[in-house]
Parts: sequence; structure tokens; C-alpha cells
Amino acid sequence: MENKTNKEYYVEQQLAKTLIELLNVTSLDEISIRSLCEKAGVGRASWYIVIDPSSWSFTIYISFLSTFNNRG
Repeated sequence: MENKTNKEYYVEQQLAKTLIELLNVTSLDEISIRSLCEKAGVGRASWYIVIDPSSWSFTIYISFLSTFNNRG
């Protein structure tokens, strides 16, 4: 299992929190990495360090959030 630094954990949490906030007002396909990072207050380079977009867990997580958001 991978050990995350405090900074990586913080960035991951900020991105997740901000993504949920954005999904309340816009659809997933309208959210760019750039806008997500800007709104979260983290650098775009941090996205590429912390998030592995080819990861199945990331894809499943995003799909879940999108589905959950569309229910309400």
C-alpha cells in the first residue's frame, strides 16, 4: 500500500471536496481538471502527482459521485 504525504492527502481531500461542490451546480462532463484545481486552490501539477486517472478506483469513484449527484 502506498504511503501518502500530508501534502498529498490534503490535495486529494481538497480535490474530492471541491468536486462534490462542483457536481452540485454543474455536470461532470463540464468540469475540467484546470477548473477543479483552481476552485480547490491547488496547483494542476498536484493533480498529476496525487491522482492517477488511469486508476480503476479513481474512475469508479468519479462514476459514483456523478451517479449520486444525478439522483438529487
